[in-house]
Amino acid sequence: MFTDALVVAKPGAPFVYQQVELNDSLRSHEVLVRIKATGVCHTDLNFSKEKSMPELFPAVLGHEGAGIVERIGTDVTRVTPGDHVVVCFTCCGECKYCLRKETPYCDLFFQYNFGIGRLDGSKTFASRKNGQRITSHFFGQSSFAKNILVAENGLVKVDDHIPFERLAPLGCGVMTGAGGRSLSSSSSRWF
Repeated sequence: MFTDALVVAKPGAPFVYQQVELNDSLRSHEVLVRIKATGVCHTDLNFSKEKSMPELFPAVLGHEGAGIVERIGTDVTRVTPGDHVVVCFTCCGECKYCLRKETPYCDLFFQYNFGIGRLDGSKTFASRKNGQRITSHFFGQSSFAKNILVAENGLVKVDDHIPFERLAPLGCGVMTGAGGRSLSSSSSRWF
């Protein structure tokens, strides 16, 4: 299928809005999500200039997405087509940290979120012009595209009455802010 995306061709290049090919052959644990809103995080901007990772480019970045589930893989159980979701980082779901619900410490966190595609290195995006593979799964998602494939572990189902533009920042900005809370000496309130 074809979808629209913001693609960074090389370190420091501008984000270019273009149509790309999405290999939408779902793996058993994957979900096809139509992105309805996405935020721009400083991390996206930093990685778009990252010269120490030339294998990252060309790339579709983005990691603050919210959208609607369109299709699910055969082993997906927590979401169904039509569900509204926030897309966040991905984890293995099986290591000791994931089993304790400490997913940011997943044994494979780096590979799932900062690799250049799926764990096996495959990429779901390709140039429509020349077929060149384009990095996907940035933070497990690459939300700077209209349609994405994401592992079920990278989705949080949400109520369908909440506007997507309010949900998208939950994938990073709110989680990062919550993790950086400060406590007063006399209480445990967040400031």
